[in-house]
Amino acid sequence: MKPTMKKKKKPAYHKPYDEEYKRQAVDLVITSGKTCEQVVRELGCSA
Repeated sequence: MKPTMKKKKKPAYHKPYDEEYKRQAVDLVITSGKTCEQVVRELGCSA
């Protein structure tokens, strides 16, 4: 018997981030003292 292979789900589509969101994310990295990776994890996006 063949092992069952699960299909991977595509990630849900999201609208591109607007300029204001990007500026706020960068400001958060600069002012919070956190690394870029920490802020990315907290915001749930990718770097």
